[in-house]
Amino acid sequence: MISLLPALLAGLGGAEAQPLPATVELAFRPYQQWDILLPEERFAKVGEGIVCPHAGGERFKVELEGTVLRVDRDGDGECDAKVEPLEKGQTGLVVFRGKDAAGAEIGYAVRLSSEGTWSYATSGAMVGELAGERLQLIDQNNNGRYDDYGADAMIVGRGKAASFLSRVVSVDGKLYSIDVSADGKRVDAVPYDGAVGTLDLASQLATKARMRSVVLRSADGQLSFEVSRADGALALPAGDYTVHSGKVALGNNKADLHTGRMQPLHVEAGATVTCAWGGPVKAEFEYARSGDKVQIGPRDIRYYGRAGELYTDFMPLGSSPNFVVKDKRTGEVLVNAKFPGNC
Repeated sequence: MISLLPALLAGLGGAEAQPLPATVELAFRPYQQWDILLPEERFAKVGEGIVCPHAGGERFKVELEGTVLRVDRDGDGECDAKVEPLEKGQTGLVVFRGKDAAGAEIGYAVRLSSEGTWSYATSGAMVGELAGERLQLIDQNNNGRYDDYGADAMIVGRGKAASFLSRVVSVDGKLYSIDVSADGKRVDAVPYDGAVGTLDLASQLATKARMRSVVLRSADGQLSFEVSRADGALALPAGDYTVHSGKVALGNNKADLHTGRMQPLHVEAGATVTCAWGGPVKAEFEYARSGDKVQIGPRDIRYYGRAGELYTDFMPLGSSPNFVVKDKRTGEVLVNAKFPGNC
């Protein structure tokens, strides 16, 4: 397990750009297969309906009929579809179509879950193209709007990993300031004119694994960048950033990345900052003692990289580390054990 984590922790890059400033038009697209990695995925309770402003109100109506959820898919106030309870871990796609107050067509899509109570999360995006790259805006906080900087999400390029919605985006190494409309149908973009520094997360990352996502977030939450595909130093607006979250994979091995004890990264104007992170990794764990027995569970262990970043939900297919628990007073070894394979 420990021996695989350094490997689990390597690999942190367009199209011809259009003239800027520019106004980008976006259109709604539902996703039948949800495979986007969100930085902070949320499910909201269905309650009185699916929040999405349209000509008929602020929500698409729902009604609970026993254990079945009835849904108004076209915003006319009549529930015209039924969703049966779903098995644990499964979600059901529902696509909504309607008109806004001005009579323009709108769309929205959600993944419904019935675990404990009915809840939902977005299952679509507003899609367009900015400076030659694909742009997707995602209503991560499920309130029917796409302009919540630091709360909604976005993807620039063809990847599947999203950052938080950011006031500045990086396209082919160039920075642009953007302004997003509430309905997500329009993005205004101009070249970024603030102070810029560079951040190098790639050169001192010790791992043989693939970083499926690495999300940076500024101290004020208004800037965010997904940098897993960067293979060198990145130009960023000057300021302080944290490594907010991410996903790490090596074959069937995986782990989630969190800030943990990692200190903010200060990107100074005109300078380059580097970060040594990844392996070697230190495991810290809690245990319960009952008489002469000590118990440790796989989920009681926290793994910290050399910059203090935290790795959780580590599910290895390889060997376990050796755990040694000693009596603090006498130094006597109380436990010297490993987890069984595929723990």
